[in-house]
Amino acid sequence: MNRSRKKIYTDFVLEHSSDQRKLFNAAKSLFHQRNDLNSPAYEDQIMLANDIGEFFVQKIENIRSELDLSASDFDESIALNACFDSFEQLSEEDVKNLITKSNGKTSSLDQMPTSIVVQCQDILLPVLTRMMNMSLDSGVFPPEWKVADVYPLLKKSNLDTCTAFENLRPVSNLSYVSKLTERIQSSIKQTIF
Repeated sequence: MNRSRKKIYTDFVLEHSSDQRKLFNAAKSLFHQRNDLNSPAYEDQIMLANDIGEFFVQKIENIRSELDLSASDFDESIALNACFDSFEQLSEEDVKNLITKSNGKTSSLDQMPTSIVVQCQDILLPVLTRMMNMSLDSGVFPPEWKVADVYPLLKKSNLDTCTAFENLRPVSNLSYVSKLTERIQSSIKQTIF
């Protein structure tokens, strides 16, 4: 019995090992882990959502103030050495490779589902490439691309309630174009530094 169970788990991990997200989601379902938010202290779900949102906003404000304090100690010569005045233009092939490597997750903020963008990528490539190049050339990440759907998840699945908001972590879901542009910028940073 133990050998059979071990074989099932080994096969399961091997089958899902190529994609970490699928592996973790499958493992959660296999071990019956839950991320449900239950709070007996709140009868009104809207009030709960507002309080969680306020908690996350306060947390961000605290982090920003700490960063402002540490920025005064920042060595500006490091920043000057890290600056660059232009990016190499992305080709449509670069963007196509990026789309191929990205996951197909759609956000409610997307104008069209990611699956349609992927299916129509040959038609949309010139537009997507131009949008990303304009962002990189101007050094501006459009404000609309900074908006995210934020979902509170329990840090540990064995926690019974979310009455202590410290037990929650915010998970942000950005629009698809935002994620693509962010990934391009990350790869550029890695090659520079």
